[in-house]
Amino acid sequence: MGILLQKKEIRKRFPFDIKGIDSDNGSEFINAHLLRYCKREQITFTRSRPYRKNDNCFVDKLQRKLSKAYDIKQREKEQFSV
Repeated sequence: MGILLQKKEIRKRFPFDIKGIDSDNGSEFINAHLLRYCKREQITFTRSRPYRKNDNCFVDKLQRKLSKAYDIKQREKEQFSV
């Protein structure tokens, strides 16, 4: 349950709403608590296709894109808050 509390804290810090969580098929990422949390918070939960290692490059590309957008937003916020 500790990770769910952390997810709530993380969501407060994000500069945008979390629309979905994408994970691989490992049991360390998928469990009943996380699925219930996603349903309750209306977050789309998807997972990669089993035995398709090539899917990771698409997830990594999206993550880099989102990280870059977040960094730009943070720099703009810092620039205008001075």
